Amino acid sequence: MKNNTGTQSFNAGQYVYMKDNQSKPVVLPQKPDLNFSLPSSVTSSGDKGSSQGGDKNKQTDCIVR
Repeated sequence: MKNNTGTQSFNAGQYVYMKDNQSKPVVLPQKPDLNFSLPSSVTSSGDKGSSQGGDKNKQTDCIVR
């Protein structure tokens, strides 16, 4: 994660809260109770690889919470 306070790395399975772009991220002690499911584009076995930027006319398929 990178913001105005610097860059920090986290491990898979860690949950992190960041109040705003001026605050350091805080690792949460346990999994937060969020209703969350991955979009089908992430869980499907379709095309592999990644893209950045993307088509501005397409609807966002994944939101970081």
